[in-house]
This record gives sequence, C-alpha cells and structure tokens, in this order.
Amino acid sequence: MALQLKDIYAHLSGQASAVTDEEACLFVQNLRVSYNAHVASLDYLAAVAHICHYKPHLLSKLFHYPANALICMGIATYEEAEASYIDYLLHDPKAATVIPLSPEARQYLEYELLHHKETINEILAQELRIVNLNL
Repeated sequence: MALQLKDIYAHLSGQASAVTDEEACLFVQNLRVSYNAHVASLDYLAAVAHICHYKPHLLSKLFHYPANALICMGIATYEEAEASYIDYLLHDPKAATVIPLSPEARQYLEYELLHHKETINEILAQELRIVNLNL
C-alpha cells in the first residue's frame, strides 16, 4: 500500500491531470485501512483530503469513505467531525496513522474543507441512514 500511496501522491503533486478521476476514486476504494473505526477515520481523511486538494470536485464521491468510519464513531455532523477527528489529525502529534498527512492534505483540512460543510453534512446523513437501515 505504501508504494501505491507514494505513487498517487507524487502523481497528484506533480501534475494532477496525470491521475484520472477514476484512478483517484479506485485508489481510495481499494485502500486497506484499519478495521478500527477511529484509525480508519483518520486514514481516510488524510487520503481524501490529499486527493481533494488537487481534485476538489471529487469530494462528494470520496468523502463517504471517511464518513462511514466517522458514523461508526458516533460523528453525525461536520461540526462534530471538525471538533474531534479533523482537529485531532491536524494538531495532535500522537495522531499517527498509516496514511501520512501530507502538507496538501493539511491545507485542505484546515482551509478548504470548511467551505463544504453542507456537502459533508449531506454525506454524513446519507451514511447514517444506510447504517440505520442495516440495524
């Protein structure tokens, strides 16, 4: 996984058009993150934030991956995600994850994601409905 991650980060950083939208989506879909929802939330947030820094139009397709893990942790709104997981990932050096938080991901989480609160809340609500249907 580390080689794939390094490759996609390098391609996106060098020239975002070198990675197609489909490749970026497949990369996140095929990520093997922890079965622990807490760690999975952090890993997916790091990967999705890096990709969305270069391809912001993919947020609605990609955010359901971290959203699912966040819902499992009882997080149902952007504000709750920001107060717990996003701030933790950004500011706590103990927030070690398998997927490194790149400078691009950090910038996206700090400055860009907040402009998409409505989209994030819609995705979280959709994931919550799916979870409730499966209970």
